[in-house]
This record gives sequence, structure tokens and C-alpha cells, in this order.
Amino acid sequence: MGGEINLFSIEIKGESETFVPGATINGIVRISTTTILSCSKITLIAIGKAHIIFSIIPDEIYFNYQSMLWHSIKRELPPGHYEFPFVFILPQTCPPSFDGGFGSVSYSIIAEIHQPWWFNKRKHLTFKVAPKINLSLSPILSRPNTIIDRRTGWFSKQSLRAMVNINRRAFCRNENVDLSITVTNDRVSSVKSIETGILTVAQVAASSIFGGYDFDLFTCKSHFFKKRVNVSFFPSISFIYNHMGAKLFLILCCVFLI
Repeated sequence: MGGEINLFSIEIKGESETFVPGATINGIVRISTTTILSCSKITLIAIGKAHIIFSIIPDEIYFNYQSMLWHSIKRELPPGHYEFPFVFILPQTCPPSFDGGFGSVSYSIIAEIHQPWWFNKRKHLTFKVAPKINLSLSPILSRPNTIIDRRTGWFSKQSLRAMVNINRRAFCRNENVDLSITVTNDRVSSVKSIETGILTVAQVAASSIFGGYDFDLFTCKSHFFKKRVNVSFFPSISFIYNHMGAKLFLILCCVFLI
């Protein structure tokens, strides 16, 4: 029913699928069919929204771009390969993407083939939005930072100490984040692994319906990156770790010793 679709895809031009507010996004919707396809129109929607799980609060829409890629009075798409280009501009007010346990800020592109008297076909593609920030406006962000964490046992004064050195305090997407981790273990038991990660933290707030009172609802946390390295040592060792492609402006460095 409706004809056979051999290819239906959405492609964003360029190497990256992460954009900043105000960016122009170019792409192509590709459709291929070997039979006459029952189709009245082909549409495209690009939408950015915030969603809270288990809430009666409706989604907050940041932008909603809609475009008619193709339409026909005959309601038939002849056999062949088709490419429908599209372009839209992200608003300057778009917040960065986020995905947490209680909610998310997401951006997506939806192409739809409308088929009369049959189920419509949809193709969905997500992309990310990163904040546009000039790190040079705050000199302190370019300075190195050191984080020290010390743990002791319940019935012992023997400690486990981790010192993390990071080359800067803030990063833009696709920049290298260099970590130098020094662990001193005075305990009898050995350290089995070291885990590093990039953690995003978002505070969700709301306003009272009875007045202008703002209050915090909950905190969302989500890992963008995690890596565990197996080690085996007793006292004093230095571990140097480098990873590529930081995608956040503010980074909380989490080091877990197991």
C-alpha cells in the first residue's frame, strides 16, 4: 500500500552535528523509490524544546521551523531518486543541549512523507547545540586548576589521596582536556581502577502559579564521557590521562577510586 520506499534519509552538511546559537544549518532529505509512491506532500520540521519527565508542565519550545519540501495535486511521486535541500537558522536564544534523569533540552529534524489513506513515513535526526561563549573575557578561566580529594577509613587513619591537575578551568567543544592524576595510597588494600569523566549539572527551577516566587525543583546530572582504566598499585603512583573532544563549557572533573 502506498508504494515502496528504497531510501529515506536526512543528512546535515558538514563534519559536525553540534552547532551554536545563530548558526545556519544546511541539509538534504533523500528519497528513492522504484514504484509510483502515493504522496501528497513532503514536509520538514526542525524543533528545539525542553521536556520534563513525569510533569504536567507542557514542553517549552525554543524554535519551530517548518518547510514544505514537495507537494503534488496528483498525490503521486514518480519513481526515481530525489534530493530536497533545506536550510534554517538557529535562534540566538537557544539553550545548550542537555539530557538528564528528569528532563532534557533536545533539538531534532523530522522529515515526513504524507501518504493519503495510509500511514505517513517519518525520518528523525537529532543534533546538539553548544553555548557560544568567549572564554577570553574571563582571564581566570585560562589558569590551571588543582583538585585534591582525601578519603580515610572508618576505623583507620590510613588515607587514599588523589590530586587532579587540569590545564585550564574552561573548554570549548572539540578541545583537548589534559588531566594529570596523582594518587597516594597509604591503605593496605590496593586500588583496582581509576575512572574519569565529564559530568553536566543542571538546576531545574519553576515559578509559583500563585505569584512570582521562584524555587528549585531538582538537580539533573548526566555523564557526557566516562572512561575506566584498570590499575593495580599500593602506595604512591602517578597516572596521566588525556582525552579528545570536550563538548562542554564548564567541566566538573570526577575521579573515582575503587
